[in-house]
Amino acid sequence: MRKLIVFLLLINTFSSVYSQNVAINTSGNPPDGSAMLDISSADKGLLIPRMADPTSISSPATGLVAYSTTTNSFWYYNGSSWNEIGSGGSNGGTLDDAYDYGGSGAGRIITADAGAVEINNGANTAHFINTSDVANFTNGSDIVSLVTTGNSVATITTGSKERSLTLTNTNTNSYGLYAENSNTGVAIYGEVTNTSNQYSAIQGVSNYGTTTNGVYPSGVSGYFDGSGMGVGVWGETNGNGSSAGAGIYGNAKNNNFGVKAYSKDYPGLDVTTGSTNQAMQVYSNGPSYTNPAFYSIGTLQFDVSSSSAPAVHINNIGGGEPSVTPSSGDYGSIGTSTYYWYRIYVDNLYYKNAYNFKKSPIPLNDTLNELIISDINKITPVFYQPSKTTTRIIDGKEYFFQPNLELGLKIDELPDYLLDNSFSMVSISGLATLSLAGVKYNHNEINKLKQTISDFGIVEMNSSEIWIEFNDEFSSKLDDDNTPTVTLTANRPDANIYISEQNDKGFKIVVKGNTENLKINWIAMAKIGTQNDATDFEQKISPEIYRQLRVPEKIKEKAIEIHQQPSQQPRMQLLGDGNTNPPKNKRIDNAKNK
Repeated sequence: MRKLIVFLLLINTFSSVYSQNVAINTSGNPPDGSAMLDISSADKGLLIPRMADPTSISSPATGLVAYSTTTNSFWYYNGSSWNEIGSGGSNGGTLDDAYDYGGSGAGRIITADAGAVEINNGANTAHFINTSDVANFTNGSDIVSLVTTGNSVATITTGSKERSLTLTNTNTNSYGLYAENSNTGVAIYGEVTNTSNQYSAIQGVSNYGTTTNGVYPSGVSGYFDGSGMGVGVWGETNGNGSSAGAGIYGNAKNNNFGVKAYSKDYPGLDVTTGSTNQAMQVYSNGPSYTNPAFYSIGTLQFDVSSSSAPAVHINNIGGGEPSVTPSSGDYGSIGTSTYYWYRIYVDNLYYKNAYNFKKSPIPLNDTLNELIISDINKITPVFYQPSKTTTRIIDGKEYFFQPNLELGLKIDELPDYLLDNSFSMVSISGLATLSLAGVKYNHNEINKLKQTISDFGIVEMNSSEIWIEFNDEFSSKLDDDNTPTVTLTANRPDANIYISEQNDKGFKIVVKGNTENLKINWIAMAKIGTQNDATDFEQKISPEIYRQLRVPEKIKEKAIEIHQQPSQQPRMQLLGDGNTNPPKNKRIDNAKNK
């Protein structure tokens, strides 16, 4: 029986050898028509020849395959050299093998249709080294990721080309590059290590071409989304060169701002200095008022003292006109006795002179008036040429040309009550009050002289009685109930004379006895009051003018009410678009969903 089975196998083997293809199996199925040898088994494999070194085979045929027991891998001969196949052990195939698999560079394209291509880097640094062509990453739906788990970095290096890495995104409202840091540190870090390189470490350019009002596409945008305090863009400089650098520099042309700041609930710009220099420096390239170094619309506040002291407001509370005021009344000064203004040009000056503004006011009496007149007599007005001015025109100092003299006072002759608390500056309000006090004193003295009026004369008696008329100036100052006192003096001691009749027009002299060669000297005197009551002024001045000189109380109250309500309507034009809403710089958040 055994001999019969062997015989049948030999017959089957010989018949298969001479056929076109051979099938080796236990099922009896014929070989596949496309295969020269078709081996199939449900529980056994094909065992390739095994040896320590397949490369020692003499005159190997192209395509010869053998298994190396030394490297535990398959090797094949390509007609010129032996090559290891796959990664059956620790020494598997390289990425370069895959790159050149099927021909030089034939395996360089990876179709990432089953997920993102990931380079998971541990302790070593991942390098993309390119010396001629730009490395291109073509992305369909997923993003190519370089993932580091330690302190190492993923490095992409280029040779002669200007771009180390180009990421092109054609999707709408998406990112060309997205970097996320789930631990501490920055998401993107850029550094120029060449100390002679003047270019930026990170540069962003926007080519937006539509001139839509209120839309501000940016080359670089920064957003802070944390729940605490933070900044959208941080700028810092540590340079110590001969010229000043800047943490953030803005340069604009045409209708653009160098820096535009907007804040909804807080100041749009916060500037602090950590040195002894100023916190903010602003300057323009020209001295013209059309090119100011600083331009503000609305109320501008300067805290010029401690936090508890009033501040300075530059605003338009005076009926929409520019004004400079303190935040509370009765505080502050313009200039000092040392740092004073050379000239102040105004249309008018007003000084708060309310009675309750003064501490313990002392009314002037006769003695104090005498003191004031004495001090006035000691003051010597002088003509002088201001020290800053020139009497001829000098190039570059034309503004200081002054051909006229000025009238002033010698400060060392002025009384102390006309000086400030440094005793070096003249109080203009005090000087005006001094002049008023002097005028009032002289007016009172003149009035005292004018209160007694007189008329006099000499009459030669040719009869026993005569009527004497007062002159017109004297009688015009008298009224019906103001009869003057008349005194008579005769040239003879025995003369008997008296006044028989008298009024504001004149009087009658009567002589008893002899009138021969009789002459009489007479003098009439009277006291009169001043004519300065308001009723006379109101009658003598037209009602239109008098109402402006003596303003009725109701009109005063209305004027006070109007001027105590500050106006908030600016009359200046804002440069630019005047947009008070936040600028529209589109932001993309969908990359977070990747």
